[in-house]
Amino acid sequence: MRRCDRFACSLAIAVFEVESSLNTLQAQSNTLLAVSPTSVSLSYQLGMPPPVQSLDITSTGAALTYHLSTTTASGGNWLYAGPLLAGSTPGTLAVGLNPSPIVGPGSPYPPPGTYTGSVILTSDGAGNSPVTVPVTLKVTADSSPGLNVSPASLSFNYQTGSPPPPVQTLTITSTGAALAYRVSATTASGGNWLFAGPLLAGSTPGTLAVGLNPSPIVGSPYPPPGTYAGSVILTSDGAGNSPVTVPVTLNITAAAQLSQIGGFAHIATGGGWDTTITLINLNASPAVARLRFWDKSGAALALTVAAGPNAVTAPSFDQVLSPGSSAVVDLQTQSASTLVGWAELDAPPGTAIAGFAIFQYQDSVTSSQGTSPLTTSTASAFFVPYDNTGFTTGVALANQSGSTPANLSLKILDANGTTMATDSLSLAPNGHTSFAVTNKYPFTSGKRGVIDVSNQSGGAIWGIGLRFGPTGSFTSLPVTYR
Repeated sequence: MRRCDRFACSLAIAVFEVESSLNTLQAQSNTLLAVSPTSVSLSYQLGMPPPVQSLDITSTGAALTYHLSTTTASGGNWLYAGPLLAGSTPGTLAVGLNPSPIVGPGSPYPPPGTYTGSVILTSDGAGNSPVTVPVTLKVTADSSPGLNVSPASLSFNYQTGSPPPPVQTLTITSTGAALAYRVSATTASGGNWLFAGPLLAGSTPGTLAVGLNPSPIVGSPYPPPGTYAGSVILTSDGAGNSPVTVPVTLNITAAAQLSQIGGFAHIATGGGWDTTITLINLNASPAVARLRFWDKSGAALALTVAAGPNAVTAPSFDQVLSPGSSAVVDLQTQSASTLVGWAELDAPPGTAIAGFAIFQYQDSVTSSQGTSPLTTSTASAFFVPYDNTGFTTGVALANQSGSTPANLSLKILDANGTTMATDSLSLAPNGHTSFAVTNKYPFTSGKRGVIDVSNQSGGAIWGIGLRFGPTGSFTSLPVTYR
């Protein structure tokens, strides 16, 4: 046999390799991936189980190994294909929506609308690789009843040391049939300050009170100054949008330093007497007003104070006044005897608050009342008139200093200005006294005039006169400060 030379042998080998490659390419071009159906259309209604469809993957000729991927043109990562990202023909592929129980939490479903995406199958041995399967998703709104909560969010402002802000109301309705719902409250920080109730379950339509603890039900303390977030959560098994979360924001500010800006020289309650105090905020911003009550010895006087629907028993009472608003504070006692003293009004420096007190006496025979304006004087002396000509005049004096006794000098003058007598009184810090002029100074009976009161200690002193008629009716007599 004739041996080939080097050139002829190399040429023969090259021709053989080309023919082998052509044969392989021809075999690959004859093996194709087949996917059925060639496109997928998914319809999804919010609140319903997500749809799933199957793709059958086959090949013409030999079996093929393939890999898959997904892509979406809009709506986020809503398209799922699996359960495995690789396989061989023949095989089946599930196509649906994320999140899926197979792949775990994914992106949320997109809102109502039409979205497009693709499932892409790639095979190195397929002549038609890659194969793209268009996927169309149509999302429609939930047709099941929905919970509606108004307002959608709540905000509370609270200043430490003040009464809690008013409770706010959520109105709960439903679209379609009535829904039963459950209520829970949670806070992100600040402790258990958020209250919702009074019941933790209900049905639409309904209302829900939201406010701050402490509550008679749970009683947790308020958190320190800062901003806190919480939520009221309403859950309904029959609602397509359950749960509904209402964000709640709590802004707490530190209490402003309060100082005395005025007061009322006399209060009386019990034994037929009643005193109401009206406070008016003259500021363009909210104002905190604190009333403090003192007895004749200068000790704190605990009274039952009613303002609005609530009543508290304490020696002081705080009221937050909105701009231009007024509040009526009714001083009460369960005592059959009369409690007397005076009321101090404290507020932040620069706060403008006006007000007045109404004294009322009522028994089975008499009903009468008088008015006293808010006193803001810092004077240490004043004239108080008296009129005992068929009347009886009472006088009340109050020491405004909480640290220094008031040593009072009194001159009793007749209508001509003649001094009929002098006297001295001592009032403890925050002390108070009241007396009928004719009882203390009998020589004034049948006369009228003034009493010149001055504090030899130099501190502020307040006073008021009350003139009683023969039937027990009375009116207030304002003093003149000097």
